[in-house]
Amino acid sequence: DLKRCFEFFADYMVLLEMKNTQKETAELSLNKKISRCFRKYMELFCHLDLGVLQSRESQLLEEENCRKALEALRADRFSGLLEYLNSNHKEVATTMENVVNKYTFLLQQNPNKQLTREKQNFILANTILNCLKPTSKSIQPLSKLKKQLQEVLHIVGPHHQYPDPYFLACLLFWPKNQELDEDSQLMEKYVSSLNRSFKRQYSNMCRSRQASTVFYLGKKKGLHSLVHKAEIEQYFGKVQNTNSLWQNGDVWEKKEVKDLLCRLTGQAERQANLYRIWNKEKIKIPVISVYSGPLQ
Repeated sequence: DLKRCFEFFADYMVLLEMKNTQKETAELSLNKKISRCFRKYMELFCHLDLGVLQSRESQLLEEENCRKALEALRADRFSGLLEYLNSNHKEVATTMENVVNKYTFLLQQNPNKQLTREKQNFILANTILNCLKPTSKSIQPLSKLKKQLQEVLHIVGPHHQYPDPYFLACLLFWPKNQELDEDSQLMEKYVSSLNRSFKRQYSNMCRSRQASTVFYLGKKKGLHSLVHKAEIEQYFGKVQNTNSLWQNGDVWEKKEVKDLLCRLTGQAERQANLYRIWNKEKIKIPVISVYSGPLQ
């Protein structure tokens, strides 16, 4: 159906990036066409029902309107949420606050339901809002987000169809301050599950594309340790094509970038594994270099 078509293109455009940057102009044109079509879809199928009903019916109607609003904002899916990180709209932070508040409402109204998808979107929306507006009062405590994610991971297990929960686990549970806790000790399993589910879900799209790199590990604590790509590129404002900086590794030579990001140490084996040692404990994390030019 139409919605599944839009979801496919959103995943294709946001979760995957072109290997050949010369084709990006044509892709931008395609993305604009898809956005125009989605606006027409939204006008036809995402009308909010403003009818007045009683008690329980009123609550159900409010929940339905909330879900329609999230769909209209393209905030009911990871790719749609991540797209807000690349938006130049001046109200993007306010929109993301609205998204977080709507997911907060849905979870509060259904405390006894699993709602794994809503919880995952809620966690990612908070993470994105922290990048866009770190001072927002709508951002939930990291401890609450971790608890929600623990519940999701317990439900889906290590073989979930989609990579979303394992992506969140890598963001929230990455070891901090050289220490391993119960969650970070499972990092190898989370990364393996992420890799496996991503290949299963998107391998047929990866002939000319590769997984997009969205966040980098910074030196700060909590959600502030997650650095978005645009935050790094702001130090190269006068550069027309920043893609070349990433491809040849020049981006890592900038002093501001070195000060911003956390450099990891470990042992690379066959360019496929990273051994990272925390407090004398060795964990094996499978990694792939996205920009491998400087390593060759």
